[in-house]
Amino acid sequence: MDRRSPPVVSVHLTGYDGMDPGAAGRVVSPAFNITLRLNDTCVDRADVAVMYSGVALGWARVDPRDCVKRRWAKDVEVVARGAGVGLSQRLRDRMASDWRSGAVELDVDVTTYKEDPPSTDTEFPQDMIVKKVRIFNEKEEQATTDASSQMFWSA
Repeated sequence: MDRRSPPVVSVHLTGYDGMDPGAAGRVVSPAFNITLRLNDTCVDRADVAVMYSGVALGWARVDPRDCVKRRWAKDVEVVARGAGVGLSQRLRDRMASDWRSGAVELDVDVTTYKEDPPSTDTEFPQDMIVKKVRIFNEKEEQATTDASSQMFWSA
């Protein structure tokens, strides 16, 4: 009997660039450095989106192609980028207010796919993760931390 732990995909925001949360412009092109930590699972592909208040600020696709190689633990680095993302005045005001209060909370949505066996016509996600992360307003050092996460497992 296989007694492996339940699969875990954790998300860590390690940095960002291209956007000032305290004074974001009407149009931003941010980049978010993210580490996906895969434990007791394999992932052939992952789609990542970084969102603020339901607005996608950056996105990426990464193809670790782990399942055929039976790699069950690894870290995958990805940069989720947005190009010319428009932000409403209301959203910019809210972000600036959150920043003045000490932190901006972002959602990092990750959808993973296992393509073993490869599907022919349709792709179904293996699981979906919503991770809350915070960017803290610290004068000396920009810090990020993980807040909480929810996992949605497919049947």
